[in-house]
Amino acid sequence: TLLVSGRFVAPEKARYALEAGFTVEWLTSLRKSGVLFLEKSRQLMITWLCCAYLLWRAKFYEHQLLLVQSKREDDAANLVFNKSPHVARISFLEYALPPTLRSVEFPKAGAYGLLYFPNGSRIWGIPEGGDIIRSNTPSVVFSDESAFQPQFGDSFTAALPCIKGGGQYIAVSSANPGEFCDL
Repeated sequence: TLLVSGRFVAPEKARYALEAGFTVEWLTSLRKSGVLFLEKSRQLMITWLCCAYLLWRAKFYEHQLLLVQSKREDDAANLVFNKSPHVARISFLEYALPPTLRSVEFPKAGAYGLLYFPNGSRIWGIPEGGDIIRSNTPSVVFSDESAFQPQFGDSFTAALPCIKGGGQYIAVSSANPGEFCDL
């Protein structure tokens, strides 16, 4: 579903999604909208999967701005890069690759909450809200634990022009009442 909503795989060719019971009609709607909301339970590794997807996009597609949003900047930095490649999820995934498959060299490729790739792509961890999204043109906004972000609606609204222009919005969260459920 990440590849379909990111417009990398056509709905009728999304073999695993189809085998899981998703309909071509639903996948077509997902591709057209560019928006994917996932309700998750703990320990399913959905956040890890989304981090791996963002790393793949940054490594293999030029000039991508990939925003990773969480309630606090510290939480977002712990998903992207935080002082050492071993601490944050995306930097850990990159660092754990065999040296011949790595795209970046640590520590110079990272700053607090940021990873820079030689192809012009970057991954940036940001706090909740719409201000940073509104001031940039992201290719993807990944919102982690969206239901626990009081300003989640502002984030989604700020991203709408980017989504309509071909971008992607991924929101994942444990169940909790609020704008995540309402949207």
